[in-house]
Amino acid sequence: MLADLAGVPVVRRTAELALAQGFEDVVIVTGSEDEAIRTILRDLPCRVVHAPGWAHGLSASIRAGLVAPSLKERGLFLFLGDMPLVPFHLCRQLADMALASGYAARLLHAGQPGHPACFVADAVADLMKLTGDQGADVLVTGSGLDTVVFNWAPLAAERDRI
Repeated sequence: MLADLAGVPVVRRTAELALAQGFEDVVIVTGSEDEAIRTILRDLPCRVVHAPGWAHGLSASIRAGLVAPSLKERGLFLFLGDMPLVPFHLCRQLADMALASGYAARLLHAGQPGHPACFVADAVADLMKLTGDQGADVLVTGSGLDTVVFNWAPLAAERDRI
């Protein structure tokens, strides 16, 4: 999260890219590097929330991030702070696909689950039930829930950027 990526800490680059999408609310969840991340992001219009149980696994961070009241009405995207090179430009398509499915949409790249993932408001209760080192993938893969997988292969120009 704190590593330098072209002169900018990775977590800041990810936060800036998420903010550039025009989301109503951007929540950054921290773990062991809470103070350093707060300092790096102090001038950005996002909320920083500490996950006290971060050491118990990814689910603690997901639950801590589900603090925005608008989630109950609108849904959410899940990004990983250490992945600033995900295709943020596909967020609108993923949101449309998640709404059409009634539950969620996520990227699949080269046969592997990708990020970001988008969940409709009805999925928030299920996200709150995650435990341990479970990520949201368990709700998307093999769950029988109404999800859509978007197969994505970067264009040559995108691969060059990555």
